[in-house]
Amino acid sequence: MTARRTRVEPHIYRRPDGALEVGLRDTDGRQRWFRAGRRITDARRLRDELLGRRARGEPLRAPAAVRGAPTLGEAAELWLSEAQGHLSAWTVRRYREAARYLGPLRARRVGSIEPSDLAAQIAQMRREVSDSTIRMALTVVRRSYRWVARRQGLVFTSPVDLLEATERPSQLPARERRRLNREELAALLEAAPEGRWRTLFEFAAVTGARLGEVLAVRWRDLDLDDRPRVRIEWQIDRDRVLRRPKTARSVRELPLPVGTARRLLVWRARTPWSQPDDFVFASENGTPLDRSNVRRAFSRAVRTARLPDGRPAFPEALGARQGPVPTFHSLRHTAATLLLAEGAALTEASRHLGHATPNVTLAVYARELQSAEAERARRDLVERAFRGFTEPASMEALWKRYGSASASTGGNWRET
Repeated sequence: MTARRTRVEPHIYRRPDGALEVGLRDTDGRQRWFRAGRRITDARRLRDELLGRRARGEPLRAPAAVRGAPTLGEAAELWLSEAQGHLSAWTVRRYREAARYLGPLRARRVGSIEPSDLAAQIAQMRREVSDSTIRMALTVVRRSYRWVARRQGLVFTSPVDLLEATERPSQLPARERRRLNREELAALLEAAPEGRWRTLFEFAAVTGARLGEVLAVRWRDLDLDDRPRVRIEWQIDRDRVLRRPKTARSVRELPLPVGTARRLLVWRARTPWSQPDDFVFASENGTPLDRSNVRRAFSRAVRTARLPDGRPAFPEALGARQGPVPTFHSLRHTAATLLLAEGAALTEASRHLGHATPNVTLAVYARELQSAEAERARRDLVERAFRGFTEPASMEALWKRYGSASASTGGNWRET
């Protein structure tokens, strides 16, 4: 007779169909089995979680608890109602829309949904919506399980954590972050109409602030005296609602270049909205600018920007296949890249950008950081390797020998 399960390692067994299960005795002495997918790492994680739960005297699976748990739809709504305090209305709407595609699973009680049930629903969703919507729906499932565990004390393993790699939606491809070099940035600012748009784009480039943060700045947040700086304390969300940034590190004070401060002073003298409580970049009626208007103005500047020799600064915006077209968020990437290229420490760059931790900055800009460090290392190497040939005394001797001839021939040096 073929064995029903084959032992793989302590408490982990393989079923005849290849799936893994974790087998443990519950606190009531009954043997219980838990499906763990097909990856041994998932099985080990589940086993360790169950062993920890049993060590604390908690039941591994209490049928009564499952019967008393809310449905997935109820738990999702409870979580989203609570999350409205720190999520934007736009984000909450997207989660609610994605949750609708969970279909009949919404009527199932939390704790009763098997990974195979969720995998079947994902297969159905793939015929109706994009992978990004599926990812949001899975986030709803995971957060709903977590909410039930924290608020109601009912701990169940989320079926999302036990999905096979082939059952999950595909991961988003890593998008190339379009950043501007100094020449491109200068061309963009030159192409922007003088006044509101030129000032706004320059302010965004030197601060690296997010679009919502830029639009929320008021004149009272600026100090434009001898040591100009700006305090980033608010943001305008996609529904044009003024709200606090989502992380404490996003509230920050940033230095401003003197040139940018002078441009802001000129703009304040020109705009009718110049009182301390007015928005720096206000619309004609004094309200915060609409995001779509900012993006349209930015796209126009990108299309019309020209390099000093007259060539388009961004040919990709005119149809050439030369990489991604810059977006307003490219100004944030540009600020990060220029700071790192100038030798800014990771912690300083993270503070400037308002990231939650330096690890976020490292994860997003690892390539730029490595490139900046490699460039500095190459320069140091060249200096050390050729120091004996490039001393000031040697250059002085060369200038005495060739300098006058170079000046008289327009810079064409000749051996004598």
